[in-house]
Amino acid sequence: MVPVIFFSLTVHEYSHGKVALLLG
Repeated sequence: MVPVIFFSLTVHEYSHGKVALLLG
């Protein structure tokens, strides 16, 4: 069983956090 959903969620959270940091 490949944790594709978990990986996708992790990437989404990371990108969202990165955007938040850029926005300040």
